[in-house]
Amino acid sequence: MQASTSEPSVELSTPLGASGTHDDKGVPPEVLKIRALFPFKQLSEVEFTTVSRQARVEYGESGEVMFQAGRDDDWVFCLLHGEVEITDDSASSFRIEGGSLEAALPLSTHGTARVLATFVRDACYVRLPADLIGGAGSGSHNGAFEIEAIDQDMDAFDKSVMFAVYHDLIEGSLTLPSLPQVAARIREAVSDPNSDIDDIAKIVQTDASVAAYCVRIANSAAYAARAPVTDVREAIVRVGIAATRDMITAYTLKGVFAIADQQSRTLMQQAWRHSCRIAALSYVIARHTQRINPEKALLAGLVHDIGILVLIREWTLHAKSKLTSDKLRSLSDELKGSIGSMILRGWHLPDQIVNTTLEVERWYRNEHDSIDLCDCIVLAHAHDTSPPVWSSSLPAIEEIPAYMKLSDGSLSANHRLLVVEEAEKELRAMNELLGGET
Repeated sequence: MQASTSEPSVELSTPLGASGTHDDKGVPPEVLKIRALFPFKQLSEVEFTTVSRQARVEYGESGEVMFQAGRDDDWVFCLLHGEVEITDDSASSFRIEGGSLEAALPLSTHGTARVLATFVRDACYVRLPADLIGGAGSGSHNGAFEIEAIDQDMDAFDKSVMFAVYHDLIEGSLTLPSLPQVAARIREAVSDPNSDIDDIAKIVQTDASVAAYCVRIANSAAYAARAPVTDVREAIVRVGIAATRDMITAYTLKGVFAIADQQSRTLMQQAWRHSCRIAALSYVIARHTQRINPEKALLAGLVHDIGILVLIREWTLHAKSKLTSDKLRSLSDELKGSIGSMILRGWHLPDQIVNTTLEVERWYRNEHDSIDLCDCIVLAHAHDTSPPVWSSSLPAIEEIPAYMKLSDGSLSANHRLLVVEEAEKELRAMNELLGGET
C-alpha cells in the first residue's frame, strides 16, 4: 500500500469538562479506556486525572495520516479501534490493529522505525502530549509529574526505571540491538529475486565461522545424507536457501546477548540458554506437527525473549538497586513484548516471528483451530525444565489450548509430549548447534 502523506482530517471530541458523552468527572469513555494500558495503569487517580485533562479523542478515516515523523514528534497516540499501517525509513511496513497486543502501548513517531502511520480502516484514538507521560516518574518537570502511587512490589526508584525505559522507547532514544551484519546481508540476498545460490554462498564465505557452521548444519543429523558435504554451496543446496537463512540468523545471535556487567552477564547467559532450549524444543515440535516450518520455529524460539535483553541492560543504566526476580518480572510484563516487537520489526523478520514476542506467554491463547507458530513456542515452554526468573507461571500442558490442537498429543508419565521425550538426542544436538547448554 502506498501510504498517504496528506494532513489527517480528525473529528475532535467535546473538550474535556464540558457536557456531553462524558462520565461524572468530565472524562470521555474513550479516554477512560486507556487506563488499562501502560503507562496509565501505573498512575494514581490524581495523576491520571492530570493526564486525562490534556487527552483528546480523535477519529481518522482510511487513507488519512495518523502521525508523521518530524510533524507529530510531540504527541503519542493510543489506538482504540481501527487499523493503521506503520512505515519505516526503508519503506517497509506493518499493520497494528486497535485492541491488539501491539497497541497495548501508545504509538509514537520514530526517526527510523515509525516514520509514518496511515489509517487502513476507520479508527478512533486518543492523542496526548508526549512529554506529559514520557517524563512521568523520571523527576522531569517539563509538563510531566512525579510518580506518587507505588505498587507493593516496586519502590519509587524502581518504578522510575520503568518509566525511564518507556520514555526512551517513545522518544526513539532507546538503543536496540542490531541484527549481525552477515545475517542481515544473507536475509537481504534471499529476499532479492535477482540473487541466486552462488550470491548467498559468497556472503556466507565472508565469515569463516558462519561458513563452517553452514557446513556443520548440512552434516548434522537433521540434514545429513550418506555423503558428507565439504563446501558452503553444497551445504546450502542440501539445507535449502530459506532454512540456511534462518539457521544462520539464529547462529549469529549469540553475540547480541553479550554484556560486560557481571550481574547482567549472568542474566544474559540465562536468557541465551533459555532461548536455545525453547528454540530446540520448538524445532522438534514443529517437525512433528508437519504444519510449521522447523527452521522458522527455531528462529522464533531463539528471539521470542529478545526484549528482555534491553530491559536487563537498561536496568544497569538507570537503577542503583539490585535487579531482583520480581522487579525483572514487572519490567518484562509491561515492556518486553513491545520492545521485542520493535527490535524484530527493525530486523525485518516476518510478522509470524514478531508476534511471538507479544503472544508467547499468553498460555491460553486460542485464536486458530490449527496449531500456529506461537502455539508451537507455548508448547516448547511447557517442556522447559528451567524457566527463567522473568517468565510467568505456566499451566499444566493438558490445560493449554495449543496442546488440544495436536493430532497426536500422547503424553509420557512425566506429562511431556512423547515426541519430545523421544527426541532427547535431537534436542541435545540442536542445542549444541546453537551454542546453548548441552
